[in-house]
Amino acid sequence: MAQTGDEAKKVAEEIGYPVLVRPSYVLGGRAMAIVYDEESLDEYVRNAVGFTPDRPVLIDKFLERAAEF
Repeated sequence: MAQTGDEAKKVAEEIGYPVLVRPSYVLGGRAMAIVYDEESLDEYVRNAVGFTPDRPVLIDKFLERAAEF
């Protein structure tokens, strides 16, 4: 979870790209993005609707070629 752009960068670096980012207040896939690098993460954070310290983004490791059952 990240409340600022700098926190988002730290989390993404820690878990490794690609990452899945989404607003914490959204259920399902709305406003979700797969981010492959820091530049794309910066763009997502700049354009995320309602991204504030009270409304953080969730950041998860994105697993390529994974299957959900």
